[in-house]
Amino acid sequence: MAQNLNALINDTLSPSSELLRKMVDWALDALNAGQKSDKILNDISYLCRSHPSKVLLQSFHRFFLQIPLNANKIKSWFEMYLKHESSACQHFANHLANFKNILVYSSSGLLEYSLRAVSSPLNIFCTEGRPAMEGRMLAEKLARSRHKIYLISDMAAFSVIPRIEILALGCDAITTRGVINKIGTAALASAAQQAGKKAYFIGTSEKIADKWSEEFLLREGPKTEIYSGTEAVQVENYYFDITSSNLIDGIFLEGGLATRVLSL
Repeated sequence: MAQNLNALINDTLSPSSELLRKMVDWALDALNAGQKSDKILNDISYLCRSHPSKVLLQSFHRFFLQIPLNANKIKSWFEMYLKHESSACQHFANHLANFKNILVYSSSGLLEYSLRAVSSPLNIFCTEGRPAMEGRMLAEKLARSRHKIYLISDMAAFSVIPRIEILALGCDAITTRGVINKIGTAALASAAQQAGKKAYFIGTSEKIADKWSEEFLLREGPKTEIYSGTEAVQVENYYFDITSSNLIDGIFLEGGLATRVLSL
């Protein structure tokens, strides 16, 4: 059980929605193994601190600080989330169907589901998502869909912007200061705006942070992802940045397009 928890703590590849699924499975297994609910909640709290930008995990944790933790309530909460996820993805898919050429950045479970739900063929430009290459994983998954997938380097995305109609993005946290997502998102959204292209995000209400935290932006990945040599090279491998509201044309949630969510 501890080994499974450590795998969740050290998971730097899974999108928020996938990490939530793994956490729910782990919590149910822990309950079935006879672990006390207080111990499970403490472990989830530590997991949340290990992934400070993953507000989806924090929403789960906050909910079960208020009511007793048991298998039925976990399943009920997760089923509610899945309904929100499905609704948000369908809303976003309906919007994406209005376009032909789309640029996506990094990886997002909700973004993948949304793109798959678009019935008309799309040209989708996927960035690699360096250094962990999660964008390449998304490209491979989408390659089995009806869409034509182009895998490009992260920096090539700026050259592709003139060829696309829309920038489509997932998110890890929705805050009053902007959206937290893979580092580089803000620069791409800015470039898209300057080129007259719009940037839309997808999430659910469970990703709305109840308060701002500087920890959102401080998560670093392993230094060896960038440099494994022996020279005196100082490595910075921050994972997240913030896209301010003026660069965001809308966020799709389970209720549809939300244009004022950042001012809540």
